[in-house]
Amino acid sequence: METYLNDAVVFVQTQGMSLVVRLLAALAIWLVGRWLIKASARFLRNALLRRQMEPTLVRYGTTVLQILLTVLLIIGLLGYFGIDTAGFAALLAGAGVAIGMAWSGLLQDFAAGVFMVVIRPFNVGDEVVLHGNVHGIVKEIGLFTTTVDQWVTHNDIIINNGKVFGDKIENLSRNAVRGAEILVQLSTDADIEDMLTRFRAGLVRIPGMVQEPAPQVAVCDETLAGPVVHVRPVASQEAFWSVYWQTHQMIKDELDASGYKPPANGVAIISSAKPAA
Repeated sequence: METYLNDAVVFVQTQGMSLVVRLLAALAIWLVGRWLIKASARFLRNALLRRQMEPTLVRYGTTVLQILLTVLLIIGLLGYFGIDTAGFAALLAGAGVAIGMAWSGLLQDFAAGVFMVVIRPFNVGDEVVLHGNVHGIVKEIGLFTTTVDQWVTHNDIIINNGKVFGDKIENLSRNAVRGAEILVQLSTDADIEDMLTRFRAGLVRIPGMVQEPAPQVAVCDETLAGPVVHVRPVASQEAFWSVYWQTHQMIKDELDASGYKPPANGVAIISSAKPAA
């Protein structure tokens, strides 16, 4: 026991001051390094904000920069104390490959999220149709998922960004005007020209209807029950839904006022296609 104590005293006398100096130097390097990392993150954040980049991208970009610089700082400190960092770097690289393979789907969603934030095919608050049939208002654009407030049920639909970016994106809010397609089944008893005139005059009477592009009324199909008329109202974004519902009411009123028999299947409006941009 006395031998160990003597060895410890000798070590403190010969190496103690050097060890204290190295520890203090390492602490100083750590503090200065952390200050520089935070300063770099602030500089990057301010630069991106001046360029009016999306706040989500700014936040994640500065976080990734801080993590990378902190890892480099730790590796530098280990090298300062004489620890072989080559093996440590190889371990990190191997771990990165393993994590990348395990999280390949998440990395795909991450990349898609970054592209969506930069390219901006839609913004929060836009009415969209995503992933084929998810129709609603964009509630949040995250780095891995996009949340849509579903149009009818108002349920939150969360979609992976990889699926959003890899499929058709239909933005219903981007253009200044917006149209819809309503298909009306007439009976064989109906006078087609009379009904076309009624529908055209009815569209003109609806407030908010635009004339460029002009609304359309035309025969588009023929079934066993009778002809099918295509009614396409076109309105400004602000007036669209009012025009859309008033068009349905106008069609019903004109059908009732015409006095013609209903179609054999008893259904006049056979299809109200999804409103499109």
